[in-house]
Amino acid sequence: MTSLDIHAGDFPERTRLALTGRGAKLQLPWKSGDGWGVGEQLDLNKSTVKDFSVASEETIKKFGRAAGMSAAAGVAGAIIAGPLLAVPAMMAGALAGGRKKNVTFVLELNDGRRMLATTDSKSFEKLQAALF
Repeated sequence: MTSLDIHAGDFPERTRLALTGRGAKLQLPWKSGDGWGVGEQLDLNKSTVKDFSVASEETIKKFGRAAGMSAAAGVAGAIIAGPLLAVPAMMAGALAGGRKKNVTFVLELNDGRRMLATTDSKSFEKLQAALF
């Protein structure tokens, strides 16, 4: 199971991304009427996915999110605390083997459901390969 943080869209927060070999599935949490404890499972492939792309400011605006405020706060914080925290942050990064990169993306299915979500870069690459 792959870590998937859903920020907006038509899927519940506890939706999971399963990457197996060359395939990918979205596993939705169980809800009443789904059967014996198994939620809806959606195959992700060329025939089920309408749009899949890295999120940009333009795509985030389409979801109605105001990302500019959090980005501005982050930049301001980095300017103020940057010189003070630069050396300890570099040392921690070196000891931990570097930081894990995350990718925020937009996924829209042919049935009209969509999501704005974040996953780690390796999982994103596998999902890209599955949808190629």
